[in-house]
Amino acid sequence: MSKYLSIVEWVIDNDPHCCGYCKGKGSLSDGVWGHVLSPYDYQDLIDRGWRRSGKYIYKPQMDKTCCPQFTIRCDVENHHFSKSHKATLYYMRKRLNHGQDNMTDSKVKSEIITRMADDPNNSKNIDLEQRKREDLEGSEKARHKRQLRRISKGLPVHKGVLRDPPKLIEQRLEEGLKLTRKNETTFTLTGAKNAMEIELVCIGSERDLETQDESHEVYKKYQVSIHNDDPDDVAKKQWKRFLLDNPFREKGKSGHSSGLKLGLYHCQYRLNDKLIAVGVLDFLSESISSVYFYYDTEYESLNLGTYSALVEIYISRFYRFEWYYMGYYIHSCKKMRYKRNFRPSYLACPKSFEWLPITKSICDLLDKDSHSRLSDENIKDRRSFDLPLNLILNGVGPKVLYMRQVLSWQEYLLLVEKEALEEDDLKIVQRYCSLMGRDLSTAICLYRS
Repeated sequence: MSKYLSIVEWVIDNDPHCCGYCKGKGSLSDGVWGHVLSPYDYQDLIDRGWRRSGKYIYKPQMDKTCCPQFTIRCDVENHHFSKSHKATLYYMRKRLNHGQDNMTDSKVKSEIITRMADDPNNSKNIDLEQRKREDLEGSEKARHKRQLRRISKGLPVHKGVLRDPPKLIEQRLEEGLKLTRKNETTFTLTGAKNAMEIELVCIGSERDLETQDESHEVYKKYQVSIHNDDPDDVAKKQWKRFLLDNPFREKGKSGHSSGLKLGLYHCQYRLNDKLIAVGVLDFLSESISSVYFYYDTEYESLNLGTYSALVEIYISRFYRFEWYYMGYYIHSCKKMRYKRNFRPSYLACPKSFEWLPITKSICDLLDKDSHSRLSDENIKDRRSFDLPLNLILNGVGPKVLYMRQVLSWQEYLLLVEKEALEEDDLKIVQRYCSLMGRDLSTAICLYRS
C-alpha cells in the first residue's frame, strides 16, 4: 500500500461554467488541486462523487448544477452483453478476419442512410405500429421453432432450463480470433488478415516517452473532428496537462493482486502497428477508472468507444479488479445514457453515497427530476463530517499541511491566531469537510499557506 501522504489545496471557484453536455452556463462544482494523491485515497474520493482532470479534482454541486453527474461503475465479474455489444465485437472480428469493407467511410454510410430514410418504398419507413406487430410475430415464430428443436432432441422447453451459461467477456473478445499475450501489459487479437495489439503504457515510462508524439496526433485529430476544437487549442502542452499530468506518485509495483504499479496508464490500440485509439485509465486500489478516450476518426465505423469499454472490462477482470468505473452518468444528457447498457451497473447516491443498481425505477425517478436523491431518506452518509463553525473553532477539523508540518486541526489552531481566521475561511473548511467526509478529511492533508 502507498506510504506517502496525499496533499490537496482548496480551489476557490464560485462562478458557473459552460456545460459540456447541455452547452448552457449552469455547470457548478467544487474543486481541489491534487499536489500529491495516492490511488487508495483517490479510490475513496471517486466513491464520494469526485473525479479528476489532470491534477484538478472536482465534485459537481449536485443540487445546483444544470446536468447532475452520478458516479457509475460496472460489476466486471458479472458483466453480460447487450445485443449492441455483441454487434460491436462482430464488426471488429469481421474487420480483423476479412479486412476493410466498402462501408467504412462514415460519410458514405450517412448518405446511404439518408437515401433510405427518404425512400417511401423502404421497409423501414412503414407504420411504426405495423413494424412492432411484425417484430412480435417474428419473435414468436422464432421461439416456436426453438421449442420444436428442443422437443425433437428430448430436451425440456421451459425458459432457462438447461441453457448454456453466458459466455465470459474473454470468450467473446477472442471468438473467431487468436488472443496471444506478448507480456504482462500487451496482448494481440489476430485475425486472418489483420491484427489488433492492445498495450498498457505506464505514464512516465520509457515506452510513454517513445509514443507521445503519435498519441498526441491522434488526440489532436479527434478533438478537431469530433469536438470542433481549434487546432491551436489542442497543442501538446494542453494534451499533457489534461491527460498525462496526474497526482499519483507510485514508485514500484503495488501490493495489489494485479501485480502492476498503480496510477495512470494509456491503453493504446494498434491496428497492424498503426495507433488508432487511446484509452486513458487510472489503476486504483479496487478498480480501473476510465478518464478519457480518443481515436483516429478514419476508424469511426468500428465503434471504438464501445469496443474500448468492453476491452477495459476485460482488462479489469484479467488484473483482478472488482469494478470498472465509467466516469459520470448524466441522465439529463441522452447521449450519455449508453453507459447504463454495461450491466450490471450501479450509481452512487449523491446524498448517502450508497450504490444502487440501475433499474427502471431509478430511471423513472431521474426522468421526473434529474437532481433526485437515489436512496431512501432514512439512509444516511456513514462517513458524514458536517461540522458547525463553532466546533471548527474549537479544534475539530481536517488534517492540514502548514509550514512543512503535518498537523491536526487542533494543532494548527494553536499555531495561528483563531481570531485571525475569517468567517469565509472557516466556511471553506466546513465545506471541505462536508464534501470529503470524516475518513478522507483526516487521511488527506489540506494545504494551508
